[in-house]
Amino acid sequence: MTMNDPIWTGVGDLDNDLRILESQLASLRFNPTADFVEQPSPRTHRAWRWAALIVVGISAVATWCSLPDPVSWRLIPTTGETRVNGVGATTPARLYAGAAIQTGADGMSQLDVGSIGTVLIDRNTQLRLERGARQREHRLTMTSGRLLAQITAPPRMFVIETPAATAVDLGCAYELEYRDGHGFLHVTAGWVQLVRTGRDVRVPAGARCELTSSGPSVPYDPAAPIDWLNALRTLLDDPRNDDVLATVLRTARPRDTLTVFHLLEVVPDARRVDVVAAVRKHAEIPSDVDVAAILELDRTAMQSWWNDVRATWTRFPTDQP
Repeated sequence: MTMNDPIWTGVGDLDNDLRILESQLASLRFNPTADFVEQPSPRTHRAWRWAALIVVGISAVATWCSLPDPVSWRLIPTTGETRVNGVGATTPARLYAGAAIQTGADGMSQLDVGSIGTVLIDRNTQLRLERGARQREHRLTMTSGRLLAQITAPPRMFVIETPAATAVDLGCAYELEYRDGHGFLHVTAGWVQLVRTGRDVRVPAGARCELTSSGPSVPYDPAAPIDWLNALRTLLDDPRNDDVLATVLRTARPRDTLTVFHLLEVVPDARRVDVVAAVRKHAEIPSDVDVAAILELDRTAMQSWWNDVRATWTRFPTDQP
């Protein structure tokens, strides 16, 4: 047998026995398409591994979101009508994130904030319990109404969101009201921080801060002279009124230093130097802080100055001229 034989070349006639053998072995004939399947490249293997990891990650997030909120609340209806998720509530009940609470025209309830405090819900109030952004954070949203909160906890463990600003509890007691685009915060113990789009307003015990649909105003002493308060309100309505600004700065009491400090974020850029000069009368800028940074509202510089500014609130009593 040579390499030119028909059994190798497939050309020519085979004898009868070889023809029968070839017919019997036809099913085993080499098929290049079926016998040589291209194997996935290392890059393909990596892609499949990443896809698997993504699927596992999505599954883990979905599982976490479906778990009950570890932070619980306890609602105690006191008078009138209170509804939870549209259903009338007449007995104490434990609630979790997602619950919507609404009191009627005659309805009032108490909300126990875990073990850190209580919130009294006034009439005609609408709020929703939210999932905290971090562990043990208690958060709720009040779209309209009035609340009285008393919290004993480390700072930033209790948060109330309103259309005007987010009220961050710094360990305190306060009254918060917001209806139809207007409201106020009145702190009776500790401090509350009001935050909205870059603004940071800190309200101490004894101070009040007005709220509008455009955000929080500035903290002030309700016991301040009425003429000064009227001038302050005029300035807040028209921050570019240089004459009113001059009056507010000239007639401010030492205790009003905290209010004047917050005016830095209200007045035009060119008038900040006047505000800084007024604040420095009672709260000197630390030696390691650049005044230019204050005028630019640098957050680090402002925070460094803040410790001396906040001390003026307690250093100068409300009845001191």
